[in-house]
Amino acid sequence: MNTALAEVFKRTELTWVEKLGYLSVIFRDNGGETQFMTSHRFEPGVYIREIFVPKGMFFIGRAHRYGHKVTLDAGRVRLITCTTAQEAVSVELEAPHELMTVPYFQTVFEALDDTWGSTYHPNPTNSRNIDALEADIFLPADDMFRIGESVVNRRLEAAV
Repeated sequence: MNTALAEVFKRTELTWVEKLGYLSVIFRDNGGETQFMTSHRFEPGVYIREIFVPKGMFFIGRAHRYGHKVTLDAGRVRLITCTTAQEAVSVELEAPHELMTVPYFQTVFEALDDTWGSTYHPNPTNSRNIDALEADIFLPADDMFRIGESVVNRRLEAAV
């Protein structure tokens, strides 16, 4: 894990969500916000998002409203998540790998190889409107940036 990430995850006064919000703002403000190649597939009753993350890149997932299946289809990642005590833990995962998330799941990972992953979401109406599906699946990204900006402002106030 790079030094900046390690420092953020050591900060015990921040909740997991605050750490992710802070990282989101830092990445955004330092030009690190990257759009990764994403494709969309549809099966009866299921919307599947597939994403490619190049080796060496960090990925901060958006918070999901619902638990869902995630598959690591190709590659290797260092998954960084939190314990119930808000401590960051990292684990290396290699494809093929599958996990089920819980509502509001959000994580960070580093692609140790070129990596393909998929998320599977219920789509009972078989909609193909990606914007509408994503609006239902994800919490608004602006919420995470607001949380991160509040952490940045607290740090600035503490430094004065």
